[in-house]
Amino acid sequence: MSKIFISIASYEDKLLKDTIQNALETACYPDKLVFGVVEQAEVSHLGEYKNEIKNLRYVLVPPEHSRGVCWARSLVQSFYQDEDWYFQIDAHTLFDQDWDVRLIASWMECLKFSKKPLLSSFPQVFVIENGEKKKVFITNGCIVTVVNEEFKEFKEYLAELHFTTKAIDPETPVKGMSVAAGFIFAPGYFVYQIPYDPYYYFYAEEHSIALRSFTHGWDIFHPRKVPVYHYFYDEKMEIKRPHHWGDIDQKRKEKWWQLDEYSKKRFNDLVAGKHLGVYSLGNTRTVKDYYEFTGIDYANKIIDPRAHLTERG
Repeated sequence: MSKIFISIASYEDKLLKDTIQNALETACYPDKLVFGVVEQAEVSHLGEYKNEIKNLRYVLVPPEHSRGVCWARSLVQSFYQDEDWYFQIDAHTLFDQDWDVRLIASWMECLKFSKKPLLSSFPQVFVIENGEKKKVFITNGCIVTVVNEEFKEFKEYLAELHFTTKAIDPETPVKGMSVAAGFIFAPGYFVYQIPYDPYYYFYAEEHSIALRSFTHGWDIFHPRKVPVYHYFYDEKMEIKRPHHWGDIDQKRKEKWWQLDEYSKKRFNDLVAGKHLGVYSLGNTRTVKDYYEFTGIDYANKIIDPRAHLTERG
């Protein structure tokens, strides 16, 4: 069994320990898991458990020094050491049994349709009721990402494109137009070809990864039977965590909204073909090719009906 590097950027997340424990407990080959963790917190939520994790590369960052999720995920990638697979998740994740071999098998299945598959999908859901974690089953098929039908036109920033998800039941994995940052699975060299851009804040994170991956020749696939579950926070839920843009932002010299404004501008520059070093578009396919495939025309700020389709060629 090959090694899997698991990327986790955690921001004051009380479920971080549970996520790592569950990943190890449910993996078919737990000894082959390597965790890269950037924990942005006043005090680590891993505690002494850090010493029990065999393969852990870790750093604790005071939250007032954090520059957002993309910055943190870029830092996590600096821990990558040529493991066979790269698996990016959030710090509030549960897994089905044998998720590791299932993801590799799903990726192998996609080789029938592409030379460079990239698995990504919005995970299924889990909730916490009376302290107990409960998985909410959505589908044995695929959870696909499409443009929300209410989104008709771009505003000032291209990054403000609105996606939604739909469950379908195809016989094979489905090619997709976008990634979900809480579930990205690919061969490890993906880290070198599509390194995380630390200059993004929050908006445009997934748009930029999808567009850069596509233009570098990667094909995004939504796998069947997603074995990963995500805890979506809201005000009614039992476990809560502060946001990066919360009260702690008062201690930062550069405020979250300033980082966010630059992030949106950076995506506009990316679409325009501005040279951004290793974070630039690829030369295998173009932004126009992306439009032909997805119906999202970033260059001319147009959305056509194809952007709402659940399956594409």
